[in-house]
Amino acid sequence: MNKVCTKCKTEQPITAFPKDAHLKSGISSQCRNCHAIRFRKHYLANKEKIDQRSRQWQADHPERVKELQARNYKYQKISEDEWKERKAATRIRTQESTRQNALEWRHRLKNDPIRLSQHREKRRDYINNWRAQIRNIRDIQELKKDIERIKAQGVRLKKAHTKICPILKYDPALYRAAQKEIKRACDDRRDPEKKRQNRVQWKKNNPAAISAQRYRRRTHLKNAIVDLTETQWRAIKAAYRFKCAYCGLKKPLTKDHIVPVKMEGNHTAANIIPACQSCNSSKGARLPKVSYQPHLIR
Repeated sequence: MNKVCTKCKTEQPITAFPKDAHLKSGISSQCRNCHAIRFRKHYLANKEKIDQRSRQWQADHPERVKELQARNYKYQKISEDEWKERKAATRIRTQESTRQNALEWRHRLKNDPIRLSQHREKRRDYINNWRAQIRNIRDIQELKKDIERIKAQGVRLKKAHTKICPILKYDPALYRAAQKEIKRACDDRRDPEKKRQNRVQWKKNNPAAISAQRYRRRTHLKNAIVDLTETQWRAIKAAYRFKCAYCGLKKPLTKDHIVPVKMEGNHTAANIIPACQSCNSSKGARLPKVSYQPHLIR
């Protein structure tokens, strides 16, 4: 009885088709050669994953592995002792072949001085690189010991110390701790009056940052968005012609949240409108009676 393969379109005997329990007929629609090609492509495309899964299965089922090995010995009609003898003989043949190849290669090198000098130079570079790797491993081990000692004792810097030890750069946490320690030491040595003047001047130059800081303090327990910039605030005031959104008068403007902070409003351009101080205070923590759309009003 013959059957046509759906892959190669050739008519072959029914024995040339493997079994497939998933099909109603119990026989695969592709011949054994087409099956082998398809499975080979799949294996090459997923070699690492399949090998890792196979090793993991063998580690999880040692008894089953022994059973399958014993069945293979029986199927091949070779006893386990004979199988071990064959493996030992193969190992001996491989060693003899390797030794013979090495002797022939050395003989060729002796007759070729240029190739021999290149080989010696490569060997010398290999030994030097190997020694350098050993030194690096020792240096890393000593570095780890130093870092553990610094962690146990804590980061301690001298009073006038402004440079960070290069060892600390290998540990980000210790490096940040050293940076904070240096900054604290520098702040302690700075004149208090000068620090106060610098802080006041910075607040005057960065009103948007101060507003964002104040809003973060008010919403430190909420997941609010704080991304309003000074450029966006100027654009919002220009959209309202630098007038209060409530009374329409030209007064010093403040940032008013359409959705109040107590109602989990965000500090973003879409939730900010300009308002004078009196209107902002009278509105309080309530929603406005009229809906506003910043940047759209002209």
